[in-house]
This record gives sequence, structure tokens and C-alpha cells, in this order.
Amino acid sequence: MWRLNTGFLLFLIILLCPEDGQGKSNGEIRLQDGDTQYQGRVEIYHSGEWRRVCEEGWGLNEAKVACKQLGNEDAHVAKISYSPRGTGSFWLSDLNCTGTEEGLYNCSSPGWGNVSSACDTGDYDDAGVICKTPSDGVLRLINTSNAYEGRLEIFLAGRWGRVCDYGWRLTSADVACKQLGFTGAHTPVVNTSPRGTGFFWIQNIDCQGSETSLADCSHDGVGEINSRFCVETSSNDAGVLCKGPNDGEVRLTGGNQYQGRVEIFYAGSWGIVCKVYWYTYEGQVLCRQLGFSGALQSWSDFVSRTGPRVMLDEIYCDGTESRLDNCSHGVIGYPNSFGCTGAYPHEIRAWCEAPDDGQLRLLDGNGYNSGRVEIKFAGEWRRVCDDGWGINDTAVVCRQLGYSGYVRSVRSWTPKGSGFFWLFKTGCLGTESNLTDCRYGRVGAIYSRSCDSNSYNDAGVYCQGYLPGVIPTSTTTRTTTTTVTSGPTCYSCSGTSGTSCSTSVTCSYGYVCHTTASAYESYNLFYSSSTIAYSYSRGCRSQSLCTSQELQGNTCTGTGTSKVCRQCCTSNFCNSGTLDTSQTSTNNKGFATGSAWFNVLCVLLLIVFAMN
Repeated sequence: MWRLNTGFLLFLIILLCPEDGQGKSNGEIRLQDGDTQYQGRVEIYHSGEWRRVCEEGWGLNEAKVACKQLGNEDAHVAKISYSPRGTGSFWLSDLNCTGTEEGLYNCSSPGWGNVSSACDTGDYDDAGVICKTPSDGVLRLINTSNAYEGRLEIFLAGRWGRVCDYGWRLTSADVACKQLGFTGAHTPVVNTSPRGTGFFWIQNIDCQGSETSLADCSHDGVGEINSRFCVETSSNDAGVLCKGPNDGEVRLTGGNQYQGRVEIFYAGSWGIVCKVYWYTYEGQVLCRQLGFSGALQSWSDFVSRTGPRVMLDEIYCDGTESRLDNCSHGVIGYPNSFGCTGAYPHEIRAWCEAPDDGQLRLLDGNGYNSGRVEIKFAGEWRRVCDDGWGINDTAVVCRQLGYSGYVRSVRSWTPKGSGFFWLFKTGCLGTESNLTDCRYGRVGAIYSRSCDSNSYNDAGVYCQGYLPGVIPTSTTTRTTTTTVTSGPTCYSCSGTSGTSCSTSVTCSYGYVCHTTASAYESYNLFYSSSTIAYSYSRGCRSQSLCTSQELQGNTCTGTGTSKVCRQCCTSNFCNSGTLDTSQTSTNNKGFATGSAWFNVLCVLLLIVFAMN
């Protein structure tokens, strides 16, 4: 006894009775109640009626055959318990396809109308499918502020749907960005805002990184969303922040090329760098990336502001990196660290080293060799605070500026400067060549009770002599009275000798050194703009310590008819003796009136001094 295969019998029936009076073929199928023509509940035509197909035994092979019969390439998924359910009785159940058949009618089954009792009693529902189309797997970015980031949507079965962030990670985001035409992904974004609407197509995507399409990655069945996080009302959309051509570039804003707020470029836009505790290593890496030799100062600044988004946080550098984005950091574009979320993030400000850093100048002084000290850092002139300011600091300032010596240091210089103090507690030993060689406390905007921007605590100096090549103004007069109590003859500029000399000079280096290194020369300084006189004294130097200007000897300098002679300090000329200083009137002793014999006398005196 033998029996015929029911599938073969169905095939014979369809072959022998291909059409009814309505032009439909027995075994023809259609999809109902789907959102597109590529998905829906499966119905099969027989004897003039469309009948339901029970989901009992329904699987991917059966779905593949159904989609192929409908003219589609393949099936994404076999849907069970398809909703909304159909009406009427089931006509087929327990189909058993291999996946190679041309239609459902070629698959093995119990036969037409021979369905299981489970289908009749309602234990099973309708079979459904989601078929593949040639354009399946296309991606797009939605709700983007730029072309590099946004919420992902995928095109499947003729319709755009959301991608759930359940199981979303960097390798999958990288595949998505490459599929979109970028070089890769910086960040796999979860809980993308604003969220999408409608259904999720896929979830739990697990890419290895080598796939060319997100649809090629392992994932749960298309449309088979069973995670409680991926319901239509949730905000669990997967998103990406893709790489751009200029990512990681840095700049300084709100200052000049050497200083300002630190910003970094990602995803086509500039954003701020945020960190509560910003260290020296990070500042050094930043300034080197900008092309400078290093950082003077950089720190975190808590600022209430509206501005660019926080693009980078949680940065930790070891100081060897060539770029800031080579350091360890948080999720690009999506900060999550303390102090970097909310309306008031901690911005980073930096001052990078400039070629002319450490230059000095004197302002608001009483003359050519005194004033309030300002130092140049990061392209700007700033005040120096007098906290810890002393004579050693003054000695270094005068030396750096090119003066022959120093007189005294001044605290609380008047008038005060404006703006922030940028240097304090210089801690000089007095032997340094430049103020920046000293062990200063800090470079940058200094906030303290003694060094606030409104205080009068400016550091000032009185230096000795004149700057080389600088002629003092005619309003500056120095009057010197010298009394020799012992020792050799005192020579005045006029060439006369005696125990006292009086000279009035208005040009550079007009003083006369009369005695040995144990003696002193003293000055009373008078300024036409002030009634204050200031006296100081210094040791007479040996010839080896004289400046090039002092070594000119008895040189007559100046302009007009008034000529002033200068004498240098020589070892055989400076003998023992003491000097006594007192204020005298300017009586023009030591001046000649343009006579030729005066110039000759100056030359003769120079020869005499050289012979002694």
C-alpha cells in the first residue's frame, strides 16, 4: 500500500486546475495588513477564496519560499502571530519547506484544509513575512545639526524604521559610518535626542567591523523587537557621531593667537574642552599641537555662559602626546563627567609660550630709568605684583633692561596699572639675567587680596644710568656736588682741579668717578615734574667694570653750544677718598659754551689720564 505526497497532490491540482473563473490560480499567495507591499499576513488562494495560513510549523524557510513566490529576492524574517489577525478559517498548516521551492504549493503539508486542531482552536495565529527588497539596508541620519551625526534609520521592506540602541557599540557604529561614506565613527550614541517616532526595525546589532552594511551584521530578526527598551514610545534610538577630515584640531578663542579659551573641532563644528582638574601635561600637549614650544599656564575656569557644546572631557595626558585627541578622553561630543554637564561647564583656558615672552618695560615713571614694571606674556603686557618684591628683583629688572645698575625697589607704585597681575613672588637671587629666570610663583591672571585688579600693589624700580643710545629729555636734570676729603685731586668736566667739583649734566653718563673702589659717588635726582628729590650712592668701579660709554673718557657730548665732558673710571685715577653729597643749585659749572679750545682741553685730559 502506498500513499501520494500531499505536496505533490497540491501541485497536481494547481497544474490541472490552474485558474478559476476570476482569473486567480490555486496556490497563489498575497500579503495582507502590512505597512508596505513587502510585508504582511500570508493568505493563499484556493477554489475561489483567499484563505488563511496557520503559523504552526511556519519558519524562515517557509517565509523565503513565500517571498520568492511573490517575486522578491528573499525574506528577512518569518512573522508569527501576525497582527492584525485574519478572519475565516485556516486552509494550510504545518508547511515544511526546504527553502528551494518555487512556491508554497511545492512544500510538503497535510493537505488543503487539513489543518491541525491547534489552529482551529485559536492556539496559533496567522503566518506572516517581511520580504527583502533591492534597496534594503540603506541608512540615513535624522535630526542632525550637521552632516556627521544624528539618529540612525534603516530602510527595510520598503519602509524606513528606527534602530534600537539595545546592544549598540562602537564597532557597529563604525560600520554604520563607513556605510554612510565616512572613515569611521567616533562615538556610538545611545538615547539619541530628540527620539524618533514609529516602530523599531532592528535591535541587538553585533558587527565585527569588517561588514560593508549594517544589515550584514548579526542582529535579532527584522521587526522582531522583544526588548522592553525598544518599544515605540521609548527614546532608545541608536545614533552615531562619525569622523570628519579636520577632527581633533584645536584653537584659542577670546584672546589672541597665544591665549584664550580652548576649543576642539569634531563633526564639522567647534566645541569647548571641559575638565574640572586640568593639569600641566594637558596644557603642554595643547600648546605644542598649536605650534608653540610649550605652555605658560592653563587652567579650568567655571563660567556661566551660553556657547558651543562641550565636545571633549575627561582628558588625561602623560605629556608625550603630539595632539590633545591622542590623550585618554571621554566620549567625544557627549560629556558625562562631573562639572562638564549642565549649563555651566568648566572651560579650559590656556596661555602658550610666545617668542617675546618675558620682555620688560617701565611705565608711569618719573624719568628715563624708573617706573612701574610690566612684563609681556602670551602676546600681552601685564602688571607685576609687588607681593615679595625686593632689591634682588629690582637688580634683575635693571640688568635685563640694560641699565648699568639699580638704585632701589618700590612697592605700591603710583599711579597704578590697569588689568590683571600676571606675575608675583618672583623670588630672584639678584644674579639672574632675566626676570623669568627667577623662581616666580605663577604666570596668569592672579587672584589674591594683595594682587587683585583694583589694587595699587604694582612693583616698581629705580635703575642707575641711562639705556645705551637713549638721550634723556631736557626736562630731566641731575645735579651732583662732590667733596673730596682725602686723596688726589678731583677733576671736573671743565678740567679745573680742586677739592670739590660741581657739575650739572643733561646728557647720558655725565657722572665723574673720582676715587678708588672704596669711595662712592652720590647723586641728587631732580625732575621738573616733581618736587621730590631722591639721593642714592654706589661704589666707584674699576676700569674693568666700566661700560663702553664710560670708557670714552673726557668726551664732550650733547647738542648746541653747551658741551659736557665725561670722565671714565680708571684704576690709577680712582685713589682713596670719600665723597660727600649735598643738594646744590644748578650753576652750570663744568659747562663750556661751544669754544674750540674746550674740545682740545677734553682730549688733552684724556691723554693725561691714560699716562697716569
